Amino acid sequence: MRRRTDRGSAVVAAVLTLPIVTAIFLVVVQLAVTAYLRSNVVHAASEAARAASVSSNPVAVADQRARAVLRATSGVAHLLSVRTQQQFAGGVAVVNVVVTVAIPGMWLSGSQQISGSALAVQEPAP
Repeated sequence: MRRRTDRGSAVVAAVLTLPIVTAIFLVVVQLAVTAYLRSNVVHAASEAARAASVSSNPVAVADQRARAVLRATSGVAHLLSVRTQQQFAGGVAVVNVVVTVAIPGMWLSGSQQISGSALAVQEPAP
């Protein structure tokens, strides 16, 4: 009569748990990349709003500054749009910049869009 052993049980356990651990790892990496890019997008929007607030042509300056900041900080993100609006609140000019980028997904979900916005009070011309 043959004796039963536990030979091969470690391999079976590894084969069953490895896909789950790998999936969890990929989700954590995707969340970290998304958080990093979100931070960069908000930074680009605030830099663009600051630059636009001291410019006579806020739309062009905001677009250029947002592109420059994103190019320097995050090479993976693809800039979709930079929307700049000049608003007046209580007689004060305010520049609102919204930056939208697409980031690649690591799995079948495709790409995601992230938006960041910033406001800056426009300085009056001297």
